[in-house]
Amino acid sequence: YIEDNISNIELVETILQNTRPELNLVTDTYGRNAVALAKLHKPKLILLDLNLPDMHGSEVLDTLKLDGEVNDIPVVVLSADAMEKQVKYMLDLGAVKYITKPFQIKEFVDLIDVYCK
Repeated sequence: YIEDNISNIELVETILQNTRPELNLVTDTYGRNAVALAKLHKPKLILLDLNLPDMHGSEVLDTLKLDGEVNDIPVVVLSADAMEKQVKYMLDLGAVKYITKPFQIKEFVDLIDVYCK
């Protein structure tokens, strides 16, 4: 999960600990670390915020999609930006899903189940 807001990271950690404790959540607050983390951990899914301190999530997604070692890992955007233009842009860049914050826990867990079971 690439997210700079600690409260959001803690929320996702709590949801997963309570609903899917068998999953291991790896987090970082900087987009520039996404590719290296993906190569190291080979996750089944990447959760991505858009407004990161070092770069925009669209740049992170683009970097992931250009790297042959990790470009097949599905990326789900979790963002408070609900503008239709932004959603379309990120989906066109290759995100498999765009969930706006605050998100519904059931929808989130169902999505996790699709990619992480």
